[in-house]
Amino acid sequence: MRHQPKSFALIAPSGGGKSSLIKALLHRHAEHLALSVSHTTRPPRAGEQQGEHYYFCSQDEFQHHLEQQHFVEWAQVHHHSYGTTFAEIRRIHNLRKNVVLDVDIQGWHQLKTRLSPVESVFIVPPSFAEMRRRLIARGSESPAHLTRRYESSLAELAQLSTCSYCMMNDEFADALAQLERWIIHGSATFAEPSRCQHVAMQMMRDISAYLASQSEVPTQGQDNLQNPRPTSDQKSNSHLRDEGLRQPMKGG
Repeated sequence: MRHQPKSFALIAPSGGGKSSLIKALLHRHAEHLALSVSHTTRPPRAGEQQGEHYYFCSQDEFQHHLEQQHFVEWAQVHHHSYGTTFAEIRRIHNLRKNVVLDVDIQGWHQLKTRLSPVESVFIVPPSFAEMRRRLIARGSESPAHLTRRYESSLAELAQLSTCSYCMMNDEFADALAQLERWIIHGSATFAEPSRCQHVAMQMMRDISAYLASQSEVPTQGQDNLQNPRPTSDQKSNSHLRDEGLRQPMKGG
């Protein structure tokens, strides 16, 4: 591992497998890595511990941190606030460990202007069908919540090129090995970045088509992808997003 601790941001759409990859990384390299613990105003879920999973705080406490500019990044997600403090980054670096940041694309845009050095990777699932399968398998999402996740994923995929790197997560062991080379050994050798962009563009088309089908036929099942038809506006928007994804980014 590098002598000087660094910061690494992992970004993925819902169902991208990011949480499982981070858990495996921390289990295998606890002596070299630590996950940045975020502040949040949402209530704890069953089994979540203060200071381990999140720093749970009131909205007033969160607002105080915000006003004092304590956050290196923060966002409002589903009516709750989440943020990472500069103090948390320093705490982990003082342990001579690399920091892993689990953030969304909003968080990454803030991190890259406020924290240096920092790198990021956008993790792409193999397809919209597989992403949807993973989300449904959780068994904890309502149809309306799933739709919001699909809409958020569409926006995040469109900004893939703003990240330092991109990688596929179709084979878990391969994806984990690529992250280990990057974070532990300092070798950003991500396979097939052009394939990531191609898959991301196809996912955006599929998500747009799915959302259009749900809007056009609201009485159909909430998770049916049979013969969806994108609207003309969505076809136009898809073209613009495709162009955005073709911006240059670092290769593997």
